Amino acid sequence: MEKPEVVILLGGPASGKGTQAKVLAKRIGYTYFGTGDLMRAEVEKGSDLGNTMADLMNRGELVPDKLTIPIVINKLKELSGTNIVLDGFPRNLDQAEILQDVFPSEKFLVLNIDVSADELLKRMSSRRICEKCGNIITAKNDETVCEKCGGNLIQREDDKPEVLAKRIQSYEDQTKPIIAYYREKGLVRDIDGQPPIPDVTEEINKVL
Repeated sequence: MEKPEVVILLGGPASGKGTQAKVLAKRIGYTYFGTGDLMRAEVEKGSDLGNTMADLMNRGELVPDKLTIPIVINKLKELSGTNIVLDGFPRNLDQAEILQDVFPSEKFLVLNIDVSADELLKRMSSRRICEKCGNIITAKNDETVCEKCGGNLIQREDDKPEVLAKRIQSYEDQTKPIIAYYREKGLVRDIDGQPPIPDVTEEINKVL
């Protein structure tokens, strides 16, 4: 396979695409770019935009393009000319077209992390994140303390039961069509996301 300049990881919420994107970027020396981190940074600022984003994310809704596109595009333009791993962008067909405009000549590779809906729901309901360092774990014994830094483990608002089904539906309606869009271009490689993280990482390494 010819070396891609832009690697896009797609998959449902809790499919592990964020974890795999960071591991992959470090291994191949690419710049990691996660829109989730970008939006959470805006939320932490406490700006009007950040507060609006937080409200939407806590309800399990996707933040609309009119809010996300300006800050995402500015960041992507800063990265133009570098090799990047994208996590969380694009999330719909309009964003896919915008990405193509920003990176018109790059070689793309799309990794589709495939996990069943039942498994996604199971993972999200048991997922916990450290308030201090951001470490994410799958809680098995009601853990409350991060083993990495000792910080408190909490359940994100958008991982709570009342918003899980809505997040899955948003993925089905808006993100799955992107996979079909890229598949038609011959850019998609399917990755079985059901096994443990190291096994998924190994499968990605083989694809690359």
